[in-house]
Amino acid sequence: MCARVQSYNSLTSFCKRSDSFWLKDEANNNLFWEVLRLHLGKGSWIWGGNVFEKHEISLSAVFTPSSYLLVSSGKNHLVDHLVQFGRRKGWQLKGVIGPSESSDRFFHNWMGKKKGKRGSKKEFFIYESSPTKFVSSEHFSLGEVNHSDWPRARLWVKNFASEANPPLEASTLVYLARELMNKKNLFLLRNNQGVACAMGALGRSTPHMQVINMIYVEPECRNEGIGQEMVTRLVSLAAARGYGKCVLFSDYQKEGNLYEKVGFQKVGLFSERSI
Repeated sequence: MCARVQSYNSLTSFCKRSDSFWLKDEANNNLFWEVLRLHLGKGSWIWGGNVFEKHEISLSAVFTPSSYLLVSSGKNHLVDHLVQFGRRKGWQLKGVIGPSESSDRFFHNWMGKKKGKRGSKKEFFIYESSPTKFVSSEHFSLGEVNHSDWPRARLWVKNFASEANPPLEASTLVYLARELMNKKNLFLLRNNQGVACAMGALGRSTPHMQVINMIYVEPECRNEGIGQEMVTRLVSLAAARGYGKCVLFSDYQKEGNLYEKVGFQKVGLFSERSI
């Protein structure tokens, strides 16, 4: 049976029809809920749709406010079908993001035989916390970043951005960190002497998961298990808020990933490609 694309005229109708499909792979689809929140906050709606096969949703996609196309996991021929649909509709894309197999397939098909600049590419592993019970150390305490802490946190956010691979836009992250602080979602980990040694945040959420981001450990405190303690504390805090699991993105692709040591499970590879 041939695939078909179903478009939706509103954010509400798209979410209502698609939510159960996204929940089947909640960790890898975590950005869909955030994109819809952004559209809701801006009062904007560009395009969202699903590719049906055998009367079931088999691929989902939505424009972000920045004119990137967010795609879900899906079979190659369904991604190709979406590319053809977008061409017929005259889409003007700045890029594509999503699970690597889908986003890379879309990118190469969309670009075709075009020569010259092929756009930038960023890759991140997606990790999901396991059912393992996370135990915190009594030698540390977790506290919200307040305005007196902000100068330190701001510096650490800039360091976090510069250490990313590839480096991230510092000003954008500083703005995000400020918003997280104002929402009481940016934290410092302190030792028993009251010295701040690490930073972390709880950001966007899905129906059952909260996203951990901006994990940063002061250089002189590294290789002492402090990063693991920071993540453990955030998982426990998310659980206290009613989230069954946490999910996070990591650009670290070598052996000995911090999150695997803590007990997170790698569930996918995510790509962001500019056009």
